[in-house]
Amino acid sequence: MSKIWTIIKFEFLTFAKSGTFIGMAIIMGLIAIVGPTVPTLILMLGGQETATRIAIVDNTSRFDAALFAPLNAELSFDWSIGTAIEALGNELDFVIEINEDGYILRTTSTGMAVFTMQNVLDSIFQAENMSRQFDQLGIDAQTIAGIMNFTVNSQIISVNADDDADESSFFVNILLAQAMGFLLYFAFILGGQYLVTTVVREKSTKTMEILITSAKTDYLIIGKVLGVLSLSLLQLLTIIGLLLLSMSVNSWVLTNAIDLGTVAEGATEVLMFFNFGLQPAMLTYFVLFFLLGFLIYAFLYAALASTVSRMEDAGNISTIPVLLILIAYLIMIFGVGTPDAAWITVASHIPFFTPLVMLLRIISGTVATWEIFVSIAAQILAVALMAWLGSRIYRMGTLMYGNKPKLKDILLALTN
Repeated sequence: MSKIWTIIKFEFLTFAKSGTFIGMAIIMGLIAIVGPTVPTLILMLGGQETATRIAIVDNTSRFDAALFAPLNAELSFDWSIGTAIEALGNELDFVIEINEDGYILRTTSTGMAVFTMQNVLDSIFQAENMSRQFDQLGIDAQTIAGIMNFTVNSQIISVNADDDADESSFFVNILLAQAMGFLLYFAFILGGQYLVTTVVREKSTKTMEILITSAKTDYLIIGKVLGVLSLSLLQLLTIIGLLLLSMSVNSWVLTNAIDLGTVAEGATEVLMFFNFGLQPAMLTYFVLFFLLGFLIYAFLYAALASTVSRMEDAGNISTIPVLLILIAYLIMIFGVGTPDAAWITVASHIPFFTPLVMLLRIISGTVATWEIFVSIAAQILAVALMAWLGSRIYRMGTLMYGNKPKLKDILLALTN
């Protein structure tokens, strides 16, 4: 055990001093801190913005200012079409010319605001046409107003979620699943690439020959994996801590800004996300699936890396685990919309995909408790199997230099 502990400490410190780890740790730490700050700044600055300026040139004389209230803009009706077009970009942001069969929207903008404006205008014109048709049929104004202003009383309830679950909580769950999935994807890739690099470097520099004379190959691979795992877990928890701290600070800032009325619309929804709170059970599942998933991929990375002796081959040998991690991440991303789909359920029980996909199902509330325990048991068995396979392949790979071992050599090593 003392030799394994020595290897763990060595790999932990070596990984911590590597430029790749330091660089990525700084970048991810900054993202964790700055990420929640960006929407806060946008909302704070947005609260000071002037209203959108729109000139409306009505060639039909059918429209009044009340119909255009949904635009939530500064409206003016005393422009001619020529002078309005000349004022675009300076005094005006949009010019709307209304004709008998529709409208022409003129603007100097090329952003999403144009399409948003178009959708709102389409709704306004459809409502006006409907009201005019009703009027021609002799339906009184009060009845028309009741029809036009009908509001659907809708509610979303999940029988697997808390009693107070609503649309906002579902939105928060989607963001939480994507954030956690990205952290796992990032940690698996970074830790695995380091293992590949260090194992191949030891073989290419003949350092491996010295190491295997002082420690068993089983000790080497286990020590390497646990050393990188320990630092990766520390890094992950640090990122989560920084993220929660940043969200707490920005929550306080937004709360005060809302009370003072100096923030743009949408602050309440963002504040709700900042205040969602990471439940202990969810954090426990996250850490557990991280540990099990990391062990599976780490043993696979180390075992495959031991089969090559040149740094030029390191990238090629990483293709298999990287592809598996990418598939798991894509399943999670595409499964956000339908977390209860059959293919998501199946994928969540495949050990290589479980860490990300099962976590999505847990966050979405679409998984039974027994399924979680079954997936954890399957993960533990997969870790044991990958450790056994990995150690045997690693033992064979450390003794082979120059030529890549063929498939029959690997199968022979597994049967001996």
